[in-house]
Amino acid sequence: MVTIVNWTDVEETLARVEDALGADDANLLRAALALRGRGLTMAEYQQINLALAGDKRPAVGALAAGLELGAAKVHQLLKGDRGAPLTRALGGVLWHVAMLAADCGLPLDDVARMSVRRD
Repeated sequence: MVTIVNWTDVEETLARVEDALGADDANLLRAALALRGRGLTMAEYQQINLALAGDKRPAVGALAAGLELGAAKVHQLLKGDRGAPLTRALGGVLWHVAMLAADCGLPLDDVARMSVRRD
């Protein structure tokens, strides 16, 4: 689960989701986040980011290239700073994985589950 700490950012994000998806879907997300502290599921993370990206979501090739660049940045940061810059870089990698999975018709929950089971 992704732990959300700044609830002002969450409310701003939900407002953007409402603009992108409509009130019904945004209300479902609000309900899912009502238990403040429980974090997000991978599916919720993917759904929110798909809504926020909207029509501006990069093409599959650009996503793959971004994932490669993000992984290289993580590798570089592992040699030094492991604080906020590493957290942001890993978040970027996760975002690219979520978008690629969506473009391939794969729920991020399934991707995460398969990586644990190593089927």
